[in-house]
Amino acid sequence: MKSISVSSIVRLTVWRYASIRLTVVAAALLLICCPAIGQTISSGVLQIAPPTKSGSTVVPIQTPEQVISRPLRTLVDAVRGEQTVRTRNGIGFRTVNILAEDEVWLVSARHQNQRKLSVQRLVDGQWLNASTFELSDAHATDQQKTTVVYVHGNRTDDQYARSRGLQFYENVFNGQARSGPVRFVIFAWKSERERIRPTADFNVKLDRAVELGPAFASFLAQFHDRRIVLTGFSLGGQVILSSLAQMQSQESLLGSKEGRYQVALITPALKAEDSLNSVASLPQNSVAAKTVVFINQKDNAIRAAMLIAKATSRKAAVTLEQIAGQLGAVAEINPVVIEDMTLDVTSCHSVTKYSAKSLRLQMVVNEMASAFRGSFEQVGEELVDGFDSICPKCEALQSHSTVEVAEQIGEVQAK
Repeated sequence: MKSISVSSIVRLTVWRYASIRLTVVAAALLLICCPAIGQTISSGVLQIAPPTKSGSTVVPIQTPEQVISRPLRTLVDAVRGEQTVRTRNGIGFRTVNILAEDEVWLVSARHQNQRKLSVQRLVDGQWLNASTFELSDAHATDQQKTTVVYVHGNRTDDQYARSRGLQFYENVFNGQARSGPVRFVIFAWKSERERIRPTADFNVKLDRAVELGPAFASFLAQFHDRRIVLTGFSLGGQVILSSLAQMQSQESLLGSKEGRYQVALITPALKAEDSLNSVASLPQNSVAAKTVVFINQKDNAIRAAMLIAKATSRKAAVTLEQIAGQLGAVAEINPVVIEDMTLDVTSCHSVTKYSAKSLRLQMVVNEMASAFRGSFEQVGEELVDGFDSICPKCEALQSHSTVEVAEQIGEVQAK
């Protein structure tokens, strides 16, 4: 057998590591000189664009996992200023990419005193302590980013609040529907399982969602204006509605602010007894400019929630009838629109799956965010024009009266 000298082994080792260093340096230089390549990598598909007579054609060829290793992918993110965060996804994990031009914050009301909020900001993949003053100051000084507040639903602990929030961000604001930079705020509250029986556990969290309304309204009051998109999933929708009712009742005392909220409620779970206060008054609520309600007629969790509501409140059915009779009686200040995503999604009650599979949801929320990037006078017109431009059915949707909307909600709940 031919022996290998020590010097040969040294030369081979040096050559191998030198080639790796050259590959890393070349990739970094390529991304710096050609930002378009970095954009295609971050979108999940590496693409090439050979020139043609009519322009260029984009052809997907390989995913980043097939092209570059984990260390090189980390270098790519560092060069482009992006953050990579590992999140929980069922029994596994999912890596979420935060774009360099975006901000991610966490506001937690999980303390026993719900008005005592803790704030953190995601920086270089790490959650760092911050304050509500820093958050509101960033909102006031950097208006190129639209502030979007996301409120999660039931059965969500602190870790899942962060994970699901980040996954919702990536699905909605880091995809093909993206309209511009955002300041994404996850509003976390205590909603993990506390009781053994599902019905009793749900009722505890339902009452807490209503009680959390004033605390959420107090948090929003720390911003100098209302140019904010509010998104709520499941019981998070009840938190938002309770806060809007609270703010409306205090409008004459505290005075009005510039702008009006854009509200997106994703398969909201609502308390029947509170409906007359939070839902029936919604079209006349002057603190919001538009409310879009996304429904899924196959959602098993929402159907179960409605059965629980009817079982625990004899007024549930009457409340729905009263709402249907009252809405649309006068001109609407805050139009309510129903978006049915039943055909796009499954019966699984999951904000991650809803935001990933419903392109309509992605487009509507991004259009809400983009409206705030214009001047204040143009916000209303831009939002309406935006709805028309992104969906040919929007004209029909906007022509729906709120009575029809309430009837649709009643039909879904009846099922």
